[in-house]
Amino acid sequence: MGRDLLLGAGLTEQERFVAMTAAVDLGPGYPQLSLPTWLVDVLTDEATIRRTLAVDSLSPHRPDRMSWERELVAVVRGFLGIRDDAGIHGFVTFSGSAALDRAIRAALIEGGTLLTTNPSIDIATKMTVEDGAARVRYVASQPFVDELDLDEFRAAMREDIRAVLITSPQNPTGQVFSAATVDTVIDACLACRSVLIADQTFCLFPGAGGEPVPLLPNLAPPELDWICVWDTGKTFGLHEDKLGFIFCSASLSHRVMSRLNTLQFGVSRRLLAQFAVILADPRVWQYLADLNRTVHRNARELAAALVDTGLRPVPPTAGSLMLLQLDDRLVMTETELSRFLLTAHGIGVVDFGSFVHAAVPGAVRDHRYLRVALARDPVVIDVAAARLRAALADLQR
Repeated sequence: MGRDLLLGAGLTEQERFVAMTAAVDLGPGYPQLSLPTWLVDVLTDEATIRRTLAVDSLSPHRPDRMSWERELVAVVRGFLGIRDDAGIHGFVTFSGSAALDRAIRAALIEGGTLLTTNPSIDIATKMTVEDGAARVRYVASQPFVDELDLDEFRAAMREDIRAVLITSPQNPTGQVFSAATVDTVIDACLACRSVLIADQTFCLFPGAGGEPVPLLPNLAPPELDWICVWDTGKTFGLHEDKLGFIFCSASLSHRVMSRLNTLQFGVSRRLLAQFAVILADPRVWQYLADLNRTVHRNARELAAALVDTGLRPVPPTAGSLMLLQLDDRLVMTETELSRFLLTAHGIGVVDFGSFVHAAVPGAVRDHRYLRVALARDPVVIDVAAARLRAALADLQR
C-alpha cells in the first residue's frame, strides 16, 4: 500500500501500514511491551509444547480431542469473572475478529438489520454486509453525544432489528456502558426479540479508578438471547499468537457452534495449553496491574507533552486507547495529519474517520481526532511525545 492509499483506508489497513512503516508505532491496539520472565517461560516450555504435539493415544481412557478447548473455556470464565451458570456456553476460535464475525453471523442467521454505535470499528459493518443478506443501522455514542443516546436507541429498535452490537470499553473512545445502560439495552432487545452482542475485548483495562467493566454475561437475564466476545490479543499481544472466545446464552449455542464449524475444526492445541497455564497462574494479576499502570502512565505523559500543541488528549474511561482531538490551530483533516506524522516524522497513528459510518444530525462539536495506542513501552511513548511536539511545532511555524 502506498502512502496515498491511507486516504479512506479502513482500520485494519491503516494499522497494518503503520506496523510496516512507522518508526514509532502507536497504531494497532495490541500491547507492544517486554514480557515478564515467567510468561516467556510458559510460552517456551518444552514439555508443554511436546505434550501438545503428541499423537492421541488409542486408550479408551484418553481425554477426547475437544477437552483442550473445554479446559481453556473454563479457565477463561474464571479469569474474566463470568458467573458460574450452566446456561452460559463458551467456545474458542482463532482471534477476536473471528469471534466477532461468527457472533454476528450467528445472530443474523436469518438476515435482518444490525444496530450498532457510531463510531465503532469498521470491520463489524463489513462483516455484517459482506454477503448482502443483512444491513446496518447506527445510533450515536461518544464523542458525538455524552453517552449512548438512549432516546435515539429506543426509537431505532424496530421490528427489523435482529441484533444489537455494543462495544464496552468502546474502540476508539474508551467509553464504558454502565450496568444501567446495558440493562436499558437488554430491555429493548427483549421487547424486539433481538440478539444482544457485546464486544468486550478491552474489558481488562479498567479506568484510573479501577472500577471493573460490567460484563454482559453477568447482566443478561435467562430470557435474553445474547453473545459476548473477548480475545487474548488486546491483553497480551504476543505478536499475533492469540485466541478469541465466544460466550453465549444456551438458546444461541447451536447457532454459534454451527457458524464456527464452517470456519474451523479446532484451533492450535499449543495455544490452548499455553493460555490455560497463563490465565490460571496467579502471577497474571501482577502482569495486568503492571500493564494498566503503564497504560495510565503513558496517557498522563502524552497529555503533559501535548499541552498547547494543537492536539488535545481525551482521556478514555477505560481501555488502552486514547483519542487526540485537533483544535483550530491545525487546519487540516485527521487523515492529512496522520499522513504528515507518518511520512515526515515516522509516527504511526490511526485517524478517526475509519470509525465513523454516518453523519450525526445536530452534532456541532469538532470531531477531528487521531487514535493512539497506550499499551507501549514507556520509552516508546516518551519518544512519540517528543516527536509529536516537534511535528506540531513544524506545522505551526
